[in-house]
Amino acid sequence: MSSVLFAPFSLDDFFKYKRNSIDEYAQDLIVSGKSTVSGACKDAANEFNEILPNGLETPNQFLNHIVNAQGENVGFIWFECEENDMFIVDFAIQQNQRKKGFGKNALHELERIAREKGITKISLHVFEYNTVALAMYGSMGYLVNAREPGSCYMQKNI
Repeated sequence: MSSVLFAPFSLDDFFKYKRNSIDEYAQDLIVSGKSTVSGACKDAANEFNEILPNGLETPNQFLNHIVNAQGENVGFIWFECEENDMFIVDFAIQQNQRKKGFGKNALHELERIAREKGITKISLHVFEYNTVALAMYGSMGYLVNAREPGSCYMQKNI
């Protein structure tokens, strides 16, 4: 088993992540058909800034590195908490660290944190073209509870 811990982003980490995240999300919006090439970067930046108006100081938003047992950064997870619900905003394991169990163990760690906070449901959004993510979430007990063109919303009661 590849155990993991979450380590909060520093301010420097946040600014690097923000740049990359907006670019990657813009590409997702284009591939999924949710935005045009000319509007995707603006749409991605607007959504990012709407969710995190105060950066790392935005209440109920948690941006973390996923760290393996050797202390190496293997990915990241951003989640938000509101009352009894947790939503995974963004989550990825580095390409060279995939297929080692880190993704599933990160979701187990997230469930542990959720239970600690009294949260009973974890939800997420995934683009339909991301079949690897859909399969992993499904294998972890997440069920599709809504669809829209190009997207799935999934949820797991814990």
